[in-house]
Amino acid sequence: MRSSTPLTATIVSLAARTLTLGAAVVFSGGIPAYKPAAMAVFVFLGLLQSAISLLTFIGLQKIGTSRSQPLRNSYPL
Repeated sequence: MRSSTPLTATIVSLAARTLTLGAAVVFSGGIPAYKPAAMAVFVFLGLLQSAISLLTFIGLQKIGTSRSQPLRNSYPL
C-alpha cells in the first residue's frame, strides 16, 4: 500500500462500499419504490462522499495519519 495513490485507495474504498450496500439491498428484499428527487439526492451524496474520501486519502499521503485524522475527526465542531 505504500506505493499506492489516493485515487487507488478511493476506488477500492468505493468498490467495498458498493459491494456492501449491494449485498444489503439484495438480502433486505430489493429496492423499494422511490421518487426521482430522492434518487437525485442519493446520487449527489454518493458523489460528495467519493470526493471527501479522495481528499481524506490525499491528506493522509501529504501530512500523515497522526496529523490528518485529528483534523478530520474535529468536523463536528
